[in-house]
Amino acid sequence: MINKTRITKILIILLLLFTSSCSKNDDSVKPLTIAINSWAGYSFALLADKLGYLNQNKTSSIKFIHYPSLSDSKRAYIDGNVDGMFSTLYEMVDAISYEHKKPKVIMITNISNGADKILAKKDYLHLNDLKNKPIAVEQNSIGSYMLSRALTQHQLLSKDYIIKYMHIDKMKQALINDEIAAVVSYSPHLNTLLSYAPNTVFHSGLMEDEILDILVIDEPIIASHFEQIKIILKGWNKAYQYYLKNPEKATKILQQITELKEVNLQKDLQGIKIVDYSQADIVTKLPDMLEKSFQLMMSTQSQRGGISRNLSVQDIVYQDLFKLYQ
Repeated sequence: MINKTRITKILIILLLLFTSSCSKNDDSVKPLTIAINSWAGYSFALLADKLGYLNQNKTSSIKFIHYPSLSDSKRAYIDGNVDGMFSTLYEMVDAISYEHKKPKVIMITNISNGADKILAKKDYLHLNDLKNKPIAVEQNSIGSYMLSRALTQHQLLSKDYIIKYMHIDKMKQALINDEIAAVVSYSPHLNTLLSYAPNTVFHSGLMEDEILDILVIDEPIIASHFEQIKIILKGWNKAYQYYLKNPEKATKILQQITELKEVNLQKDLQGIKIVDYSQADIVTKLPDMLEKSFQLMMSTQSQRGGISRNLSVQDIVYQDLFKLYQ
């Protein structure tokens, strides 16, 4: 006679083994999470997703999490709420100062060539006019760096200016209330702020390809999500090529995303130079493209006491970059 108790024990063991196997499989397909905001230079990641180029399935789950600003994306990355972020190089340099983070550049998305601006109210035509006037800027973000560089270029001193650190979403109301005389901001937020601060007193086009936007992913995550990252890089390029052929269709597709419903891709890309990965040998040029900006930003951070160690571009670029693009 079959021992029912023994059969029950065997069934329980098999069930536990099956559950354990499923749990392991679930871990192996954990979504790759990346912080992103409404900067037009990042749009092709979202467009690739909408066009189905990211091959979203159980073996390559990728999740873009939208944040209102660069500083919000950086905070999410530092706090471990996401695996990576689309940001400027400056946010990455700031993230390096946190010892528990190991950010690696895997892609330069674009160069800002005028889309980052210092906007002043109508009574102020030049940076010099803003002495002893409050200027709003996001703290520890690309805006604070650009303001510092603008003052240096014009041989002006930061001590002569009133810097007000402010979230980008609060700048419009601060202008309306006359709490500030100028803002440091970027597209697409500029579209709204220009109505209250119409004078451009400085822009990123005057910084000689110094502001670069990148995709950063924590180094341990790259190894465990290697194939997903490759899919993003290939999908990005396909989406950009789609946009070049169908700009109006691409814009309408992006407007289906709640956070981008007001996007005008052709307008918002003005002053932004997208890196075209269909060009031969573009990957080999990435470290050189980063070199100048990285050294300048590291110097700025060191002066502020943010980073104490010496780092080179090779330390921040993922070492097997070519494999990701194969």
